[in-house]
Amino acid sequence: MIAIRTKVSADIGIGHIVRMQHLSKELQFLDKNVVFILDYPVYKISPYIKDANVIYLSDKKMNYSQEEDAKNVINLLKNKSVEMIVLDSYELSIEWENI
Repeated sequence: MIAIRTKVSADIGIGHIVRMQHLSKELQFLDKNVVFILDYPVYKISPYIKDANVIYLSDKKMNYSQEEDAKNVINLLKNKSVEMIVLDSYELSIEWENI
C-alpha cells in the first residue's frame, strides 16, 4: 500500500488533491493499492475523491500539531503493509517526516 497524506479544507488544498489523484491513478495502473489520508471530510472536495480510498484523521476539523498529526498517521497505518507515504502539504514539514 502507498499512503498519500495531504491537507485539504473547503478553502485550500484542492490542487494537492488533484495532483495526488493523478499520481494515484498512475500507481494503481502499476497495481499499487493507494489510500489518501485526509484531516476530515470536506463536502467541497468530494467530487475529486469519489473513487479514492480515503481514511480521515477525524470526523471534524481539528488543529493537530505536526507531531500529533504524524503520530495519528502512524497509528492509522500501524497494522497495514505500507511501502511508502507520499507527503504533499505546505503545512507539514521535515519535522513531520522525521517523526
